[in-house]
Amino acid sequence: MRNTITQIVSISRSMESSEITFGTSGARGQVVDMTDLVCFVYTCAFLQHLTRIGQFSSGM
Repeated sequence: MRNTITQIVSISRSMESSEITFGTSGARGQVVDMTDLVCFVYTCAFLQHLTRIGQFSSGM
């Protein structure tokens, strides 16, 4: 039997509470601040944006 933990993550809240900012060339900040969660939420936000503008869909 596999134990699964489900966590609901607010992308905007996670981005606001991190030390990472977003500039013209992408996410900026100290390496130590690029936690797994921060990288995950920035990736999710990017994929959501691509989906909204029609440049990404499931299974591509």
